Amino acid sequence: MFTFSLLSIISINVIFLLVISFGIDFAITHAQESRENLIVVSEPGNYNITDGTDRSDIIVGNSMTNVIVGEESDDVLMGRQGNDELHGNPGNDILLGNLGADILFGNDGDDVLFGGAEEDYMNGGKGNDRLYGDLGDDVLEGGPGADYFDCGEGYDVIIDFRTQEKDVAQNNCEEIRTNV
Repeated sequence: MFTFSLLSIISINVIFLLVISFGIDFAITHAQESRENLIVVSEPGNYNITDGTDRSDIIVGNSMTNVIVGEESDDVLMGRQGNDELHGNPGNDILLGNLGADILFGNDGDDVLFGGAEEDYMNGGKGNDRLYGDLGDDVLEGGPGADYFDCGEGYDVIIDFRTQEKDVAQNNCEEIRTNV
C-alpha cells in the first residue's frame, strides 16, 4: 500500500491486491481505512469484496466474476469482464458493470448505475437515481425517488416507472411498466 497526494488537494490510499491465485476464489472482508481508498483486484480468481470502508472507495474488480459491496460513503464500484454483482449501499454511489451480464444495486442514495455490453439488471433503490442501460437487453428498476432512465441499445425494460415521482425515460426504451 502507498499513499500519494496531488497538489495536497486530493489524497487517497492505493491498495493493490496482488495475489498468486491459481484460479482460487477469494473473499476480502475489510479494507484498511483512510480518507479515500482505491482498491484494485489484479489477479485471476473470483472475488467477493464484502466491505469497502466507511470512507469513499474506488473498488475495481478483475476480469473474473466479482461481488463488490461498498459501505456508507460515496463509492465508485467497477466490475470488468465477468458477470459481476455490485452493491452501493448508503451514499451517492457510481456503479459500472462494464462487460458481462451484471447485477447492480444502488440502494439508498442518489446513485448512478451504468450497465454494459450484455444483459444487465439494475436497481437504483431509494433515492433520485440515474440508470443507463447501454448495450444488451437490460432490466432497469428505479425504486422510490425521481429516477432517470436511459435505455440505450437492445430490448430494455423499465419496471416500476412512477410518473407521480417524476421519473423520466429516454432513448430506445422498448417496454415501460408503471407502478401506481
